Amino acid sequence: MTELGPLPEEWEVVRLGDVIEKTKQKDPKKAPDWSFKYIDVSSVSRDTLRIQDYKTYEGKHAPSRARKLVQSGDVIFATVRPTLRRVALVNYEFDGHICSTAFCVLRARKDVTIPEHIFNSVARDNFISELGKIQRGASYPAVTDKDVKNQKIPLPPLPEQKRIAAVLSTIQRSKEKTAEVITAAKELKRSMMKHLFTYGPVPLEGAENVPLKEAEIGPVPEEWGVVRLGEVVNLIMGQSPPGSTYNNIGEGMPFLQGKAEFGAISPKNIKYTTDPKKIAPKGSVLMSVRAPVGDVNISDIDYCIGRGLASISLKKGDNRFLFNLLTYLKPEIAKEGTGSTFKAINKSKLQNLKIPLPPLPTQHRIAEILSTIDQKIEAEENKKKALKELFKTLLHDLMTAKIRVNDLAIAPERKLNLQQLNTPQRSD
Repeated sequence: MTELGPLPEEWEVVRLGDVIEKTKQKDPKKAPDWSFKYIDVSSVSRDTLRIQDYKTYEGKHAPSRARKLVQSGDVIFATVRPTLRRVALVNYEFDGHICSTAFCVLRARKDVTIPEHIFNSVARDNFISELGKIQRGASYPAVTDKDVKNQKIPLPPLPEQKRIAAVLSTIQRSKEKTAEVITAAKELKRSMMKHLFTYGPVPLEGAENVPLKEAEIGPVPEEWGVVRLGEVVNLIMGQSPPGSTYNNIGEGMPFLQGKAEFGAISPKNIKYTTDPKKIAPKGSVLMSVRAPVGDVNISDIDYCIGRGLASISLKKGDNRFLFNLLTYLKPEIAKEGTGSTFKAINKSKLQNLKIPLPPLPTQHRIAEILSTIDQKIEAEENKKKALKELFKTLLHDLMTAKIRVNDLAIAPERKLNLQQLNTPQRSD
């Protein structure tokens, strides 16, 4: 039994500061022509726990917080709002560059630990929650480097540290590959929408043979119509019910106020109301008519909608086609928003929006093509979510020895699962 709970006899409990080396600071302004990469707190993704972005400065223009030198293998931990878990392992790309003084830089003592073990130690929920207890400041909560280094961490023997790191890295790589597939699929959908709404559902190589006509909204196939949205849809502008009728226990009708409750395709309601005013029927397209103007979802059930939303349904047509068309037209729709405090679009402007309208069979075909891509994106998003949860669970269990890494190696079903996680899935 240790202060961190029960641990194997060969494991130690150490103060983080005792297993890291001292790091250095550098004032870039003393090298005014030096060009360096700068990592600030917003550069680190809370989702991937990676450095996702950076800015390049010359020394003479360096921000005042640009002071801490980093090298490959360092772990950076944001001491500002530490419970947000902005932690990352520095790779070779940033070796010799600079991060903000809002980070605590942790450099592993190679004789006792490895960088990955430091990263895994400070990324754990328990480590984060302990710092949350001692953060100071109401509007700008923070801890000091000393607070971070004073935290206790488990220290398995080096061979076991490396095996734990290998297992967790496998899951992280799988999550990153899944994220890449999602990004590629979303880019494919954007390209496909441009093609479909210009030429229709024809192969790419057949686009040049499609007879087009010039319309106010740009070129469209000759057999397509161009109409005002109000001529072909049922449009319902939302009206918020009295606040006293809201509840979270399921009484009455699901209520959506605005974009905040939107999911990937269908919305995720968070309220109910016992006094619904305006109803968006199942299958209709929901549009955010207040900032951000133009975001759309499909109503998977009947919803009461508030002033931030509109329900749009084709009188004769495929609402899945309409959903994708309005998604494609969002930049143009957003331009119609007006208002000084926040942007909004009114009913008249929506009704006057010009849209292309192909024959119904063409609408169905376009909707089917884009729905297939959406299904792929949704499947990969679910896989990414599962991998994220698996990483979180194994991070806790391996770092507290609830599961020993040697057990993973000898359990056939677990070994198989870990191998499958790193196997790219076939995409038809």
